[in-house]
Amino acid sequence: MREAVSMLNNAMSAYDREIALHDWLCERVSYHFDSDNLPDSSNAYNAYGVLVERKAVCAGYSRAFQLLLSEAGIRSILIRGSSRGRPHMWNMVEIEGKWYHVDATWNDAGDVLNHFYFNTNDASIEVDHQNIKPDNRPKANSLQENYFIKNGGYIRKNESVAVALSEGIQRAKNRNTKTASFLLSRDHPFIFGNLSVEVELKEILRKAFASADVHNTGYTVTFMTDNTKAMTISWN
Repeated sequence: MREAVSMLNNAMSAYDREIALHDWLCERVSYHFDSDNLPDSSNAYNAYGVLVERKAVCAGYSRAFQLLLSEAGIRSILIRGSSRGRPHMWNMVEIEGKWYHVDATWNDAGDVLNHFYFNTNDASIEVDHQNIKPDNRPKANSLQENYFIKNGGYIRKNESVAVALSEGIQRAKNRNTKTASFLLSRDHPFIFGNLSVEVELKEILRKAFASADVHNTGYTVTFMTDNTKAMTISWN
């Protein structure tokens, strides 16, 4: 934990501290896929499993993230519910006086770190998170500190997917990174993970890489879920 907190300084905004801790956690820990056979006493359910054993389930991710945020002076709470057909736990975090949902477990996609569920609002989280408790939790009505809004990857209804992807890949190149993430507004007609647009999306990406003068030997596309509005592109 000292390693994570040592990355922070007083010049960093609350958002910058939050995402630094989130990314440190996700890059450090692996999901414990044998969760069905774990005893209730397993460290996979607590912060120790993340910070020491580096293997955990959603409860461990959430409790470790809450502990790290507390050390950084950021308020957060634990949220329980279900997602993808299983009981689930994640966090709500207060940034600049507004509350957001953060699901570090689902953001940790193994080789690719995603931010699909980073500072999202109630309407967005409820798409694939159900039975959310506690009932008296804070309202999350804002996207002001959402990852995609902050990083230019949010594509509004009337904006071109082709232009947005080209600009996003160019931004990644300028930052000397090889990953770009995008989120379509809920009313945007395009759907990234829909098989019916697979060929169209490949052509859009081909042109986007060419426009940004990015020469790669291959790329990987990670979708949040099937028929999704969010995706991450990583390239060599």
